[in-house]
Amino acid sequence: MWFTATQPFMLDSATVKAYATTAGGTIKFLVRISEKAGTHAANSGAQLYLSDTITVTTTALTGELKRIPINIPVLPGSYYVNLSFVAGTSGTLFRSTALPTNTTYPYALGGLGSLDSVQFGTIASGNNRVYYLFNWKMSAACLGPIVTTNVTYASVPSVTLPHVSDFATGAPCNWVATAPSGATWQGKTGYTGNGYTATSLNGTPFVMVDDDAAGSSASSPNSVLTTPSFPALGYDTLTMKFLSVFKGGSWGGKGYVEVWRPVKRRLRMADH
Repeated sequence: MWFTATQPFMLDSATVKAYATTAGGTIKFLVRISEKAGTHAANSGAQLYLSDTITVTTTALTGELKRIPINIPVLPGSYYVNLSFVAGTSGTLFRSTALPTNTTYPYALGGLGSLDSVQFGTIASGNNRVYYLFNWKMSAACLGPIVTTNVTYASVPSVTLPHVSDFATGAPCNWVATAPSGATWQGKTGYTGNGYTATSLNGTPFVMVDDDAAGSSASSPNSVLTTPSFPALGYDTLTMKFLSVFKGGSWGGKGYVEVWRPVKRRLRMADH
């Protein structure tokens, strides 16, 4: 089967229909995901993902539905998925030698992508049947900003910038936001209200929290936005640049920007 992922997701599980045969009812197989390239009969795409060996058993000659774990992460792109049977298989899985009645492709996969098509080869090629994975269960995944670093014995050029966030789509999904109910962090391109007259922050998108939204009865409305850590190995000097605006009421209030670094620990060892 061909499928397209429009967002990163985890393919958690799917359903197969297992049949017992006169030889037994054990089916052992792997789920393989490759680059979309070539045809079903001669797929030339490189294998990208491979599940653990999956084993299902049944005594039903008429078939039995089985939910199987897959647990494969998928990044946006187009792919080819197939099943690879391994030694010890005596049963079989549901397969079809024709497309289901009234089948229309692409078939939406819960807003995360689409099942694009299946392609049958010729009988001579041995690809005249398709094994189906039904009822895909997928979980949307977070793909935060790509962080790069350098490991080198020489000085790192000062123009190297390992991490940038412009908030064009709000806070990146791998930043952790905590706030009281109501006073949540939001992506903005402009703001007016509560006596704040500026309508933008340097004309660029930003993230903000309005702690008044928590209500006058909220106690200590501390709101924190925490970035993920990134490796700094190979850098002698790190520079952080940001723009911020803080407006406190007549009763006070404070805003902080904190930068944390790992604390070096010395391990002492002695001979015994």
